[in-house]
Amino acid sequence: MKIRKATLSDAMKISLLGRETLRRIVSKDYSKKLMKIMLEKYNFDNTLKSIGEENVFCLWDNEKLIGTVSLKNNMVGRVYIKFNQIGKGYGKKLMNFIESYSKKRKIKKLFLFTTIGAEKFYENIGYKKLRGKFVEIWDGKKINDLKMEKKLK
Repeated sequence: MKIRKATLSDAMKISLLGRETLRRIVSKDYSKKLMKIMLEKYNFDNTLKSIGEENVFCLWDNEKLIGTVSLKNNMVGRVYIKFNQIGKGYGKKLMNFIESYSKKRKIKKLFLFTTIGAEKFYENIGYKKLRGKFVEIWDGKKINDLKMEKKLK
């Protein structure tokens, strides 16, 4: 297993992984309309753009993409694990990596928006749900109001 920074040539695999995870895991918690918006966010073009604008990392098992995570400023995103690998510790491995990466860059606190199904995972690794109404907007549409934070030590 190896974590490395994503390259533009990884974009298609990252896009497919994100979309597959959304369809197989996340779709049960959201409306079809909202899922359409979320799936569009992870299309190939948007994935290419994010690789250029964010720090996107991939967890590989030889040539097989297992998971991804990204960081833009102090916002964690694109945390996706291949659907049949969930529960094997790969999400925690990626989050430990991105927290360590953030500490080296003097980031004191990380934020993320989570899906309903992943909220407990983040709580178990030390993230706290923020009180109040937080809205993540994609293309002018509300996606999520589950914002969490973790102070890094």
